[in-house]
Parts: sequence; structure tokens; C-alpha cells
Amino acid sequence: MVDNSQPEVNQKPRPRPVLPEELIREEPILEKAYVCVLRERRFASQAMAILANCKHLPCPRHLKRCHGTRIYLAALDRLPEGIHGPAELRQLLADLGLDLALLEDELETPQVPAKPARSKAQMRAATAHWPLHFHPDPRLEALLSGAALADLAPLESAAQLVATAARAAVGGTCCSGAAAILEPSRRGPPRVLALARASLDRHPLWHAAMLAVDLVAHGQGGGAWDLKPRQLEGTGKRLRLRVRRPLVFPPELDSLILVGDDDDDEEEEGNGEEAAYLCTGYWAVLVQEPCPMCAMALLHSRVARIFYGVGNPRAGVLGSRALLHNVPGLNHRYEVWSGLLEAECARALDSATTI
Repeated sequence: MVDNSQPEVNQKPRPRPVLPEELIREEPILEKAYVCVLRERRFASQAMAILANCKHLPCPRHLKRCHGTRIYLAALDRLPEGIHGPAELRQLLADLGLDLALLEDELETPQVPAKPARSKAQMRAATAHWPLHFHPDPRLEALLSGAALADLAPLESAAQLVATAARAAVGGTCCSGAAAILEPSRRGPPRVLALARASLDRHPLWHAAMLAVDLVAHGQGGGAWDLKPRQLEGTGKRLRLRVRRPLVFPPELDSLILVGDDDDDEEEEGNGEEAAYLCTGYWAVLVQEPCPMCAMALLHSRVARIFYGVGNPRAGVLGSRALLHNVPGLNHRYEVWSGLLEAECARALDSATTI
């Protein structure tokens, strides 16, 4: 039956997970290897038992030793010391006690996967060349398939909010726009805790993400800058925000918050309890891919997820110039998506002021 349905013309593109090349590449990296070919498959167990005790011919952990009647021996560029070609390899097999009469006369040199498969798609492509040992990562599969973002509507609402705020931003050539910090909830959509736009005309460090993190710190009784957010209950120690209305900077952004969201008397579950460190478990929504300073501020504040609209080819480090969240040795990692309401965010940046 032919499917004549057409995709929606105005369907918005989904955000894309920002992952290193080794995770999203589907075609495997291949290398040539020597394999011996058994005359009959029933000799496989005997050959495998002999090779299992041979420290000179280890099989890479991601490869299976046996593929039908073919037995993996060694990569062409990693032969054992003193072995220079197929003749020496066959002699080594004979020295190990393997009856060469069980083998075909010539060794083969097929292409085999050089690295482990990280995703199911990589595994399917790699096993077309040689069978692998593979254990899927459910979290990675959810990121690649889009299942990790089940409901985009709240994120798009937050992206629309930061895009609107960004139209009057004063940023630089390396970083501009606006940012919001969201608190996810198991009971409903995430709650906006802080909203800020770049204000480099007032302070050289007042990038949007830096201000948003500092607003969260104010809500927990801290904060590095005198941003004068509204009076909060529980100041003096780190408390979860008791107010549903976000803290904003500059103050005129308060007009962007819907009146229905302003319900200071209603307490959320966990309000009044001591909060985790800064943005632990929170999400950040930005108009533009963050610069190194903003990306590190979000890392040190322990944000769990980052969503941004447009890339930052000049200074972005979450996809454009680098992958900061994939650097080895970091004591925290967040997940990153790009392309959230990309067109709207691009238009907002066009309206922003650059100094």
C-alpha cells in the first residue's frame, strides 16, 4: 500500500542533540586484518581454544574472534614482534599447535571495524563487515532518536520568551541574546526561574547566561552582582524560590511574564527546603550557542541540559568551535541541543544591538 500522506509544510524542525562525531557517525572506521579460513566450520572450537591462550594474537574486545569459518588473527599494522606477513603468521599458528591442514592455504585480509560501535546504527553498519560485541546505551539511543525530548511545547514556549527578550539585547560579536533557567518538574511543564538578556553596555561580563545564573544565585540568597531582583523570602541561605514569577534582568523584562504565572502565594513542592547547588538539575534555554565563558559558567553551576537556537561560529563551544561538554576530565557534564526555534532566534539576534 502506497503512503500518499505529505509532511506538514510548516512543521518546525526538531532540536538536534550536539554530540561528538564518534557517536553520530554511522559508517564504521575500518582497518585491514589477517584472518585464517577453516576448511570446515566444525574445526572452529579447536582453533578458538588454541588462540584463546595465545598472548601474541589478542582479539580486540569489540570484535568477535570467529565469523563463520573465518578466524580473526591480527590487524595488518599491529602484527606481533617478529611477524612480518602471512607466512610468519601461519608458522606461528603451527607453533601454537594448530594443524595447518584444517586451514585454507591462503590467509585473507578483509576490512574489519577498527573501533567499538557506540550506537545501534553503528552496530548495524559495522556488522556488515565483521560481527561485534555490542551493548546499547539506552540514554544515547534516546538522544539520537529524539525520545529524550518527548514534549517540545514547554521548551518552545521558553525559547519564544528568550527570543522576545533578546530583541533589545546589547551583546558583542562573540556572544549575545538572552537566556532563561528552567526548573523541570515531574508534575507538569518546567518552570522559568530566571530570565536575562545580554547587557554589555552596563558591564563587560553581563552576558545573558552569566546574568541568568546570577539571578538563580540571588534566589538562593547569594549572587555576585547587585542586580536588584525583587524581594525574596528566605534570603540569607540557599532556599528554593518561593515565587512562581521568574527573576529577571533588566527589570523591564518583567513585562514579558504572563500575569497568570504570577502566583506568589502558591507554594511548589519542595519550596522552603534547602536547594541544591545553584542550577543543579535545571535547564538553560539560550538564543545563541554560548561562548566559552558562558558555557563554563553553566557547567560550574551544574546545569543538566542546555538548549540553544542558533550557532555561534565565532566563539561557540557547544557545537561550532568545540564540544566543551565532551572534554575529558570535567567534573560535570550537561546534555546539549541546538536548533530550538532556530528561525525565531535568528530574527531576534538580528534585532539585537552589537557593541
